[in-house]
Amino acid sequence: LKKLKADNFSDIVSAMALYRPGPMDSIDDYIMRRKNLLEINYFHDDIKEVLKETYGVIIYQEQIMHMALVRGFSDFEADQIRKYVGKKQLDKLKIYRQRWIEASDEESWDLVANRGLYAFPKAYAIVMAHQAYICAYLKTHFPEEYTRAALCVAASDLY
Repeated sequence: LKKLKADNFSDIVSAMALYRPGPMDSIDDYIMRRKNLLEINYFHDDIKEVLKETYGVIIYQEQIMHMALVRGFSDFEADQIRKYVGKKQLDKLKIYRQRWIEASDEESWDLVANRGLYAFPKAYAIVMAHQAYICAYLKTHFPEEYTRAALCVAASDLY
């Protein structure tokens, strides 16, 4: 978060979704794109709106669904694609590959099938970011009380 220098809650949510094994490699890329130090490639204008919030980086599972919908997949198929990508069931995902490529191209399919594997549910990222924000606020403005509460929670976990 220090590197990101977030000035809005949306960036904190994105950072929370990226800060875990796998997508953590995308944090520097995200920060560079956010600061306009790295060119943002949306691959196609039809998905620019979907990826605009995250500077061209697939972070949320919902983005995968929207990309599928834009390519003509039904709601059910878009959810199936999201589920297969999220659970890393690439063998089941293959049934949608050819249609995706025909509606778009192989480059955007590779983006989803590779970078999308670490997509995170946005609602869960929002909850985690909200909790992190509250903890940071309490730790900054009420350090003694925060430390006491953290020690009490840690002690209760031992029993």
